[in-house]
Amino acid sequence: MDYQKIVDMSAEKPVLVKIYKPDCKTCEEIEAPLNLIAEKYAKQIDVVRVNIEEAPDLATEYNIQGYPYFLVLNGKKVVGRFPGAITKIGSKDFNSVGIDRLEKSIGRYISLETLDDSVEKCESCEVAPQVTTKLDISPNGLRVLSKRYLKKDETGKYPVENPEDLFKRVAENIAQADKIYGANEMDVKKTADTFYGLISQFYFLPNSPTLMNAGRDLQQLSACFVLPVDDHTESIFESVKNTALIHKSGGGTGFSFSRVRPKNDNVKTTHGVASGPISFMYVFNKATEIMKQGGTRRGANMGILRVDHPDIIDFIKSKAMLDEKNQKLLDDISKVIPVKDIMGDDYGIIERILVESDQLNNFNISVGLTKEFMTAFERDEEYWLVNPRNNKRTEKRKAKEVLDMIIKHAWKNGEPGILFMDRLNEWNPTPDLGTIESTNPCGEQPLLPYESCNLGSINLDKMVKDGKIDYEKIGQVVRDSVHFLDNVIDMNRFPVPIIEEITKRTRKIGLGVMGFADMLIQLNVPYDSERAVQIGEEVMKLIRDKGREASAELAEKRGVFPAWEKSIYNQDSPHFKGEHLKLRNATITTIAPTGSISMIPEVSSGIEPLIALSYIKVVMDGTEIQSVNPYFEKIARESEFYSEELMKEVIQKGTVKKNKKVPKDKRMLFAIANEISPEWHIKMQAAFQKYTDNAVSKTVNFPNSATEEDIAQAYLYAHKLGCKGVTVYRDNSRETQVYHIGDGLEKIVESKEGKRPKEALAIVRRERVGVPDEGRKSMYITKSYAPDPFLNRIIEYLKKNAKIFEVFGDADFFTPETAGAFGSWFTRVSKDFRKGVVTVEEIEKEIKNRLGGISAIDEGFEAGGSYTNNTWWQAIARAITDYRPKKANNVKKAEEKKDEDSGVKFGYCESCGKNGVVNEEGCVHCLLCGESKKGCA
Repeated sequence: MDYQKIVDMSAEKPVLVKIYKPDCKTCEEIEAPLNLIAEKYAKQIDVVRVNIEEAPDLATEYNIQGYPYFLVLNGKKVVGRFPGAITKIGSKDFNSVGIDRLEKSIGRYISLETLDDSVEKCESCEVAPQVTTKLDISPNGLRVLSKRYLKKDETGKYPVENPEDLFKRVAENIAQADKIYGANEMDVKKTADTFYGLISQFYFLPNSPTLMNAGRDLQQLSACFVLPVDDHTESIFESVKNTALIHKSGGGTGFSFSRVRPKNDNVKTTHGVASGPISFMYVFNKATEIMKQGGTRRGANMGILRVDHPDIIDFIKSKAMLDEKNQKLLDDISKVIPVKDIMGDDYGIIERILVESDQLNNFNISVGLTKEFMTAFERDEEYWLVNPRNNKRTEKRKAKEVLDMIIKHAWKNGEPGILFMDRLNEWNPTPDLGTIESTNPCGEQPLLPYESCNLGSINLDKMVKDGKIDYEKIGQVVRDSVHFLDNVIDMNRFPVPIIEEITKRTRKIGLGVMGFADMLIQLNVPYDSERAVQIGEEVMKLIRDKGREASAELAEKRGVFPAWEKSIYNQDSPHFKGEHLKLRNATITTIAPTGSISMIPEVSSGIEPLIALSYIKVVMDGTEIQSVNPYFEKIARESEFYSEELMKEVIQKGTVKKNKKVPKDKRMLFAIANEISPEWHIKMQAAFQKYTDNAVSKTVNFPNSATEEDIAQAYLYAHKLGCKGVTVYRDNSRETQVYHIGDGLEKIVESKEGKRPKEALAIVRRERVGVPDEGRKSMYITKSYAPDPFLNRIIEYLKKNAKIFEVFGDADFFTPETAGAFGSWFTRVSKDFRKGVVTVEEIEKEIKNRLGGISAIDEGFEAGGSYTNNTWWQAIARAITDYRPKKANNVKKAEEKKDEDSGVKFGYCESCGKNGVVNEEGCVHCLLCGESKKGCA
């Protein structure tokens, strides 16, 4: 039967296809499950039998002796191997087992009771969600919505709404706040329609908790919170409890630990000594770790310590120190494995692996620099450390030495960041309420204790018309967005009562942008240019001015924020700053990282440059494609430098920096983040900060070759230009997180359920089972460990230097007879290896003789070093001997010889296992599935 006919048949129903061979006894034996499915689910699924002789193309794809079933769903072949469906061939109980397994397998993809369009993927088979939409959403954007935002059924797996439902749910819920201020049903309906158009056309998107929770039971809509940490146990553990509640609801938290007395200080109540602020950071970190197991996204924290705190040196080192447990682990490993021999010059990688695996891994950390400290640094003088318990000076430190230490650790792994504390408070709109001591996890929202931030971002990619900025459109979107965000405050169900009280006292909102790099490309302006900086200033000034106008309009109808009288906006206030403004919101603008929400419309995040010109995307049938930035392809065609060869190179390297086939002006236009000098990163951050009420979250990227002096200059330049803080990242400085995508697009192998890596490190443990008097027997348990950079190197070391102790093998397709035969062979070989009477070379020779010749193992190799095992014995030989022809080795070495300055650095995602993790604006997130590790909006 023509395969296309099968596809056509699936227009109304899924099709279960069985491939069979005429007069084949095996095919007849496995007919019972198919007949039952055809009869039991006739209304929901069609069953088709395909003669293998009439469909040779299918014969090559599916092994009739292996898995003869495949499923066509919504016109697409979604699976061709139902795991375990026919593994009982030849056994008496096959019919019952086979039917049950086949039925369960199909049930992973479609509901056998009620078939609908909201079918989630099978986690082990990587089939993309079958969610439909009429909106202009890319397959990857739809995937992100399906994974993170769409409401799921009671199992948490299957979406029960589509994007239109999601945006309608959010718009209608947030519009209800208008009723508080006297709006009738018709007015609320009009507002809901406006909000729906705003978000469904991707002119604006609110922060993730609003998209996730609006109109649902949780109704927690804020992105992040700042909690106080005072110098007594009750306050600390009250904040730990509130942190858990916030993280459970999808929010992030920021803390200043500057009020906590230093370690070894006196504690009068117990006549003991204090453990210090860093010890309590571990308590918060552990609480976050526990809360990771539930919720929609990972919790994230910001930890801040003033530079004049006595424990500042330990704080600076806190994310780069091996604690006692990990130091012991490293020592124990070194006793049994020559770690230094394995790692060579890269021995430091081990320390980073152990540090990042356990050291405050749920915290971003920043040092709060004071005006006194900066003055001391400029004069090359000392400054005082002060005990917060009694405000007494404890000792002096050389400012330059402390800043050098900050720079050293930031150079090593991007942390700590720095915050200019006086600058945060210079424009604190409500100084009468307190001093700002902390920010949210990514640093863009300075907040008072118990304040929350409600964020949203305008999509600048949509604000260009006919090659020019559409200022009128921006103004209208700003007006509607301010209305939306102010409503969010009223519709929010805050996790703690005091947070609601403090938040509504100032009614802070944070309106920012995303897609700025895409806007520049449409305007034909390189990111690293004075014109781009000028555009950034112009756009942000417009957003600030129009935002204030919108807030003032709301204030006329709803009243100014309650703390307005003593704010910087009231000319009769002692804190007046020169602009008398009656505003509804104490702050209006913020530049937040948009790691997750920018993936929905597939635009650049925040004000960052493009992270890459290409990366792997997952389309709706679960397959992967290499996608190139659409503007690059469009401009390449229009400018007539397009070629298939060029596009392949872009896919391979993600950059055109050194490609002479691309005109120089276009290479500059499409420069990516790690190709833009730190100076331009800082200039752009300062340009946006100039018209931003709160702060700007931005990463200053450095090449791997950057020096500590380069980072020092960036800090001083950022301070000079008026930035409120700085986050730096030196390319590939986090060895355990970041990987190189260069020639061949290296992919990290999944080790999730249903997927096994090509190689893993295993430990076989013997346990004795049974009562002593009755005789004990041995049981062997094998534990395999997922690959990471350290284990991969250990595996390579063992291949070259260690002796094989035992081998065994298994395969799904083994029959009882073949399993028995191979089992006996493996048992015999294992005994010989243990006795030391056989070598790998002798086993290799034995297998070659079985295959009929000394060159038999060479067969099946293809160009580039890939190969196919034509027989079981070939597979066994290659596994035991790690056999590769010289040709393949040469190819591999050629692939590994990469230009350090080309390509894009990514990391593998703990959620989807793909090579898509990036570090942008202090936000670690996956470009492919949207998973946020550290508090992205």
